[in-house]
Amino acid sequence: MKRHLNQIKSKSLCLAVACAATLAWSLTTGTDAKPKAPEETTATAVSLTKQAKVNMEQAEGIALKAVPGRVRRIELETDDGVLLYEIIICQGRTKKEVRVDANSGNILEIDKKLGKCDD
Repeated sequence: MKRHLNQIKSKSLCLAVACAATLAWSLTTGTDAKPKAPEETTATAVSLTKQAKVNMEQAEGIALKAVPGRVRRIELETDDGVLLYEIIICQGRTKKEVRVDANSGNILEIDKKLGKCDD
């Protein structure tokens, strides 16, 4: 039993680190983005996460209620000063983007014209 709990803790920690790394990476991408130092990117990701009143799991649930399917990617970002989660969902072979306000939990936009999912 103890070994099983340790395995769960280990997997949870790896998942948390992977999520933080993905979020940090997504914050450095963009057409005019300059590469940032890993410490700076991580600090920015942590700062955005602390600002959000809706956590990633809640945003995922909100998006899946609106667009049932498989979540492919979740990013926390700011767009025109609005903190939001950008969630890519595959519904069958169709890729859709749901934007959820990270403070209110309201759906800001559903883009249904993203193309096909590669499975």
